[in-house]
Amino acid sequence: MKAGYRIGRFPASKPPGGRPMGMFDSVLVPCPKCGEAVECQSKGGDCTLARYPLETAPADVLADVNRHAPHECQDCGHTFTVPLHPAPPAFLTAKGLQFYAKDSGGQWYYVNHAGTWQTCPPPF
Repeated sequence: MKAGYRIGRFPASKPPGGRPMGMFDSVLVPCPKCGEAVECQSKGGDCTLARYPLETAPADVLADVNRHAPHECQDCGHTFTVPLHPAPPAFLTAKGLQFYAKDSGGQWYYVNHAGTWQTCPPPF
């Protein structure tokens, strides 16, 4: 058998769908009831087994964070879905076009230069 291939016709590094089975990224989301970190898997990013806190998770990873929702806290048993906003509105600022969103608690976020959500003051 050739190196880099598995039994079957697809190379081990490129199965149908583009990613090896079992690869994902994780977002550590605080439980809304007790605050304990809950690991939520996502196939929305590079899928390199990276772990991100909710505050710094890339937008593409966050887009798929509810793939296995509802999530269950192992500490208190509370089940929840990570609240996500639809495509955020764009605002023209001194730095150019930026995307902002506000969570249910009133905190504003913007997409920074690295493509991750970051807290900020209200944009207007």
